Amino acid sequence: MSNIAIEGDRSVSERAHEVTDVHSHEVHEAVTLLFATMAETGAMGFAAPQIHIPLRIFIFSSYPHVNHEDAAQIPSTVVINPVMHSKEDPEKTWEKCYSLPGVRGLVPRYKKINVSYTTRDGNRIENRTLEGFAAGLFQHEYDHLDGVLYKARVEPQDREHDIIPEDEYKRQFGDDQLIR
Repeated sequence: MSNIAIEGDRSVSERAHEVTDVHSHEVHEAVTLLFATMAETGAMGFAAPQIHIPLRIFIFSSYPHVNHEDAAQIPSTVVINPVMHSKEDPEKTWEKCYSLPGVRGLVPRYKKINVSYTTRDGNRIENRTLEGFAAGLFQHEYDHLDGVLYKARVEPQDREHDIIPEDEYKRQFGDDQLIR
């Protein structure tokens, strides 16, 4: 498996740098590595800091899944220098992450968000609304750009029961392979 940064690595605990030239070789290489890592792992999203590249880039895709049958169908999308404008309807959802191996967390996220970002081609997407699973996935990857792992989103008083070992999650909820 690729060299994925895990909790404790500097690259997943610091804010990533803004991309100044989306057409640069550095950005092209980062996107290529992100797609390769996502394909290798089967994840539905990956952020550049997770592969030791300190740039504000992530990729994500969304599709209906056994645990998210209502998920929007969104093809693999490159997101550069994202901005979240609004967030609505908080809820808690189960997440896992390659940067936090062996555990799952019941993480507070928003069901509906409004975002803007630059695409791989340099086009600016303004005020895109994402809902449900896609909104949660976007927030998870966005957090990586700010050096935030999902455990930090779980309230300290809830960590004992809202962060559980992977095998306990599988025992309680089944063996899905969904990874944000």
